[in-house]
Amino acid sequence: MLKTFNKLTQATTQVLSRLHSNACQILARSLYVFLCNSSSSSHALLRNQAPDFAGIDAYLTAQMQSDRIPGLALGIVQGNKVVHLHGFGKANSDGQPVSPQTPFILGSITKSFTSLATMQLVEQGKLSLDTPVQHYISWFNVGNSPETSKITVRNLLNQTSGIPTYAGGKVLAGDGTETLEKLVQELSTIPLKTPVGETFHYSEDNAIVLALIIQIVSGQSYEQYIQDHIFSPLQMKQSFVDQNEAESNGLAQGYRWWFGLPIAATLPYPNAALGASFLISSAEDMTHYLVAQLNGGNYAQTSILSTNGITELHRPVAPVGTGDRYAMGWVVGTLKGEPVIWHGGDTANYHADVVLVPERQLGIIILTNVNNALIIANELGKIGRIAGGVTRMALGSRPADDVLSTNTLYWIFDALALLFLLLQTWSLMRIFRKRSARPLSFSSLKRYLYWLPLVWELILPCCIIVLLSILLKTFDLPFSILVLYAPDFSYWLLLMLSLLLGTAVLRLTREFVCIAGAKRTSTFFLVRHTSK
Repeated sequence: MLKTFNKLTQATTQVLSRLHSNACQILARSLYVFLCNSSSSSHALLRNQAPDFAGIDAYLTAQMQSDRIPGLALGIVQGNKVVHLHGFGKANSDGQPVSPQTPFILGSITKSFTSLATMQLVEQGKLSLDTPVQHYISWFNVGNSPETSKITVRNLLNQTSGIPTYAGGKVLAGDGTETLEKLVQELSTIPLKTPVGETFHYSEDNAIVLALIIQIVSGQSYEQYIQDHIFSPLQMKQSFVDQNEAESNGLAQGYRWWFGLPIAATLPYPNAALGASFLISSAEDMTHYLVAQLNGGNYAQTSILSTNGITELHRPVAPVGTGDRYAMGWVVGTLKGEPVIWHGGDTANYHADVVLVPERQLGIIILTNVNNALIIANELGKIGRIAGGVTRMALGSRPADDVLSTNTLYWIFDALALLFLLLQTWSLMRIFRKRSARPLSFSSLKRYLYWLPLVWELILPCCIIVLLSILLKTFDLPFSILVLYAPDFSYWLLLMLSLLLGTAVLRLTREFVCIAGAKRTSTFFLVRHTSK
């Protein structure tokens, strides 16, 4: 009986132990699942948390003050909603404030509109991406090369046509009298840079050719097509294809930085390059455009393109050399580990940035009315510094300091420019202040030291002139394009060249006069001594 009781006790203990163990395991598993779900929920909550708009506005205000940006407009969309619009600063020298409805020139963001229009015609069956351009423009010819026949519509969209980067730059310095057909015809004098379809070469001319194709295939002017098929359906009421009309509706005055200070600049508007860089829109209108880009071509109750069409526009294809890839009017890369689709836009006196973060259904547009080639070069191939900062803040992070600010860049440039100018001015003044004296022997050390600055004053400007000429000729660009986009650097360079060459001429003139005077004096004393 006792043995039976002991066995029963042991069996009960084992059962209770197993039950306790199973209960602990169940409890542990439940706790693990709960924590995981809580963590996932928290992570999802953080991902979907609304951006700190007040913080973003404060950041932009501080950047504008630091960089001396006259005016800026911001638009942010989340999903299919416009969640934030704000205008900062002044739209013109009269002090008119910038609002979300203020129009700005978009620069190369225009290329995404041209790409969208092209894809609309593809979906209408009027175009084919892989059909050669010569099927639509029979006289199309690049550099009189037989390779031209291989250039397709897709190559133009992906910037892989082989047309060199510099080819479309000339029109940016034009007077606005060129025609679209003439610009395309001029490609016959531009040789292909690389074989068709192999390499990315960002060129204005790719978009200019597409604009002409849109005209031919649609039977409408490029301007009218964009107005009827993109601006109107997306209710973009403050967007324009004509500068005069935009000016009558409050177009922001453009500025250029001169040594860091914004100076108002009214510049020619090249209508022929409209499809590459010169559409005009406001921050509010651009948010409608971003909603359509993030939602399969849909805005409100309107569809401007199919979901597959939008996907094709955003599909990364051509490596651009920075780790990103070019799609069709868009650059695809990452920012803070997030996939982003973006593009910048620059004219001589406007700058714009658009950023899409598809996984967050986030879109950002920033428009400013000031620019300079020094700043373009500093941010080349990257999301604009300020736009990158806003995007990071919208993603819940802090702006990065991996790019020099405009203010810092100009402090460096101004300091170096002033230093070189003062040194050369001092060298020039020394020539005027130095007393005439009997020239030293050519074998003396002082004579070599005296002639040494002449190497700097003659050889340096000659080298600069030769290199600049080769550079401009290589890219088939006039000097006026440098003056247009970087007036401060251009005029400083001309002034420095003038001072260097002027100082060299004065130094040589003074030396020859001194030597001639010394010879006359020597001859006089020799004749006088002989006569005695």
